[in-house]
Amino acid sequence: MQYYMLDKKDISKVRGIVSAKDVIKELGITNAQFSKMVRNEEVYNGCILVPVIRESGRELPTSESEELYQLICEGDNGFRYYITSHLKVISVSPIDGTEREMRIRKTSETRYVVKIRDGNRNKYISVLGEAYKAFIGEIKDKHIVVCDGDLKIENLKLVDLSEVNRLKNSKKVKVGDKIYNSVIECANKNFISVPYLYQMLEGVKPNLIGVELV
Repeated sequence: MQYYMLDKKDISKVRGIVSAKDVIKELGITNAQFSKMVRNEEVYNGCILVPVIRESGRELPTSESEELYQLICEGDNGFRYYITSHLKVISVSPIDGTEREMRIRKTSETRYVVKIRDGNRNKYISVLGEAYKAFIGEIKDKHIVVCDGDLKIENLKLVDLSEVNRLKNSKKVKVGDKIYNSVIECANKNFISVPYLYQMLEGVKPNLIGVELV
């Protein structure tokens, strides 16, 4: 992948284009160290490196290409969380910058999540949704991201929420210790619209009540 060299003092000025391979070779660093360098906007020859976007559109990464990082949130405790183009979630310590790969849980046929602690509550990061938004494009209204095949970014695609809803409607869900016989029952009892509850289950919307499939 190629990168613009933006002047550190004035990022509107492009001083050149360089490839990741050349920078890695020149500095004697690994791919992971280079990714961290770009992510933290470290200076290279007086410049900040920014990925080049092809004129025909956005250059989409694959599971075989260089691993890219995108910040998705920062917890109250100062920890930063990144999604990568290899479908990993990485936490970065505010104390010493230590990076740790978070464990991904598959909670349904279409949902992969990572649980983090944010203040006094648990927060769930939707791996597929965050990866799609970071590296592919916007999620259309009333659509969700699914993985068609192995857990790789090239297998992510958008599907109409109604298709998934029909499959899930008969499944039980729970909020805390309370179990509901269907998504519709849960939505009605908690005064939430059915479409919004489906989107909470898929991680498209914030999971305000902590609803989960049983």
